Amino acid sequence: MKFLNSLIRKMLAAGILILIGVAVSAQNVDNQLVAQDEAKTDLKVDASSESASLENNFIDLYEINRSDAKDAKVILDTKMYSEPSESSESLGSLPQGSIVKSYKILAHEQMWAVKYNGVWGFVPMTSLMPVKLKTDIKPAKYDKPPKLKSSAKLIYPEVARKMGIEGQVVLLIHIGKDGKVNDTKIVKSIPELDDAAISTVKKIKFKPAEYKGKPVAVWVRFPVNFKLQN
Repeated sequence: MKFLNSLIRKMLAAGILILIGVAVSAQNVDNQLVAQDEAKTDLKVDASSESASLENNFIDLYEINRSDAKDAKVILDTKMYSEPSESSESLGSLPQGSIVKSYKILAHEQMWAVKYNGVWGFVPMTSLMPVKLKTDIKPAKYDKPPKLKSSAKLIYPEVARKMGIEGQVVLLIHIGKDGKVNDTKIVKSIPELDDAAISTVKKIKFKPAEYKGKPVAVWVRFPVNFKLQN
């Protein structure tokens, strides 16, 4: 009897130990799951921080002003690039009709800095048109966009200079088959600067756009920046 009681006590003790072992093991699993969840959260935070860092670097590098954002429509299928050059890495294709946020044009490179689906990049200058512009203009087909051949000196209006007025006038310009600007429409106006912008743009010479090897006339969105020197 004493032996049986002793055996039962040993079995119960073993059972308790087994239960304790299971509980400890379960607690370890729970701790591991919690640790994994925390690790996942950390990764998300890190990814978000990295994305924000890349965005800030892009904005600083190309001197982007967020308040300049304007909705623009892609008027021809085009690609978005990581740098203001068609030889840089392609970030994907933008189909005709896509709406992007346009911020700044790099006139020399003939590229717009844009944001599309959370991604920053560049698209060719001739591929965008403001969505709020009411016009019956139909985009012409071309496989080679117009290229800038010569620039013109921008003469700052004296009245605007004295009043401290600066900013960006955005025009829609018609470049003929001869590369001359023969018509303009104002998209974004600064009354004191509009005439100077139009006068300057009409002096610029372009290599005309081409379609199947032949020159074609096209409409192009073209900004003119006025900035006072300190």
